[in-house]
Amino acid sequence: EYTNDNLIKIKHHKLPDSLVEQIKIDEFRKSIEFQIITTKMKDLKLHGESGLKSKSGLMEYRYDL
Repeated sequence: EYTNDNLIKIKHHKLPDSLVEQIKIDEFRKSIEFQIITTKMKDLKLHGESGLKSKSGLMEYRYDL
């Protein structure tokens, strides 16, 4: 399910119990890296000359809309 701000919302009641348990005990979810990825990076500009694609040099950006 998508939210109004284009995020994906996972409904835990539709996931298998074994997967929910694995998610609960996953150590990466508690890390600063996970927090940065899930909170800060979602707001980064990706496209255009000043976007992440251009600054990283890893992907072509010149033809972004």
